[in-house]
Amino acid sequence: MKVVIIGGGIAGLTTGILFHNKNYDVVVNERSHGIETKGHAFLMNEEGLAILEPFFTEIENSLQRKKIDLFSLKRPDGDELIKVKLDPWYCIKRLDLVTFLHDVFPSEKIKGGRFFSHFIYENEKAIAAAFMNGEIEYGDIFIGADGSNSKVREQLFGKTEFTPIEIKEIVGVSKTFIPFVNSKTIFQKFQDHTKGLSFGCIPTYKNEMVWFMQYDVNLINEVPTGETDLKLFCETLTAHFPAEVKQVLNGNDFTTSYIWNTRDFDLLPSFHKNNVCLLGDAAHLALPFTSAGTSNALMDAKSIVDCIEAYSDYEKSFQEFYLTRKSILEKHIAQGREIKQLFLQPTSYTERDFLMPLIKTSRLV
Repeated sequence: MKVVIIGGGIAGLTTGILFHNKNYDVVVNERSHGIETKGHAFLMNEEGLAILEPFFTEIENSLQRKKIDLFSLKRPDGDELIKVKLDPWYCIKRLDLVTFLHDVFPSEKIKGGRFFSHFIYENEKAIAAAFMNGEIEYGDIFIGADGSNSKVREQLFGKTEFTPIEIKEIVGVSKTFIPFVNSKTIFQKFQDHTKGLSFGCIPTYKNEMVWFMQYDVNLINEVPTGETDLKLFCETLTAHFPAEVKQVLNGNDFTTSYIWNTRDFDLLPSFHKNNVCLLGDAAHLALPFTSAGTSNALMDAKSIVDCIEAYSDYEKSFQEFYLTRKSILEKHIAQGREIKQLFLQPTSYTERDFLMPLIKTSRLV
């Protein structure tokens, strides 16, 4: 059986590796050439990391990650509301993870420069994926792992109805390391208690700070367009935040930062049509408050390979894949929307509401 994967990001590469490990003929098709460097860092839970651990000994350098032990929530004046111990979470730079996956997966099985165009069908079954450069890849089953703006999803289910963009997020990696509360393993977040505005910092293994600023789009009408404008924009919104926030911003290269329009969509009634199946952000999208995107992509990869292995009929495999993942994905979508509401209306909630969903079994310290 030949598996054709459309999308060479984290979801697509991980799926390719797992299929290859089971001796499937697999090809990953990616629109860019080489390793995609866009993106900064993310949190991954222990479940997601466990999927990658079997490959840590296959290459010289294992995946670099920083274990995050604590979460601290403060007001802009520095008043600490809560501090909790986290279940195992890890901060991983996206480039490190993508590089790791490229090192594990055979390079000859990655086809770059392939921007998906359409499927070629025979008797309602896809027999090949066609790309805008004129190339065609034939296969038996096709996996759409082409992200939140998935062209595969659009061809299967039509135009996606996204939720309105009510919150935007700016992210970056600062060379300035701030050991908050004398701890190198703390996820520090400052949350304004009168409006939808927050600033968070997470250390990486390189003693850098991954940072993000989330803000209600109604707070400001102007949209920064350049490096200088973006830095000034962040400094203006966080002018009443602690001096450490300004230090982090001063250490950031704003040419690599960007504004992320946060949105999601309702869970699809199915992830597949015939022999084409979606996974990762192409299949489901939760708001970033859940920090679940990357872990869910890895869990999808493992689940879909397990289901293909378990059933000889791909239709049954894809149905089981959906049923296996449905409940947790519905929960994450709901959690993201719930946190969005308390973010936009902070005076209506207590600080305890901000604990979910990172903490399963929290302990105040």
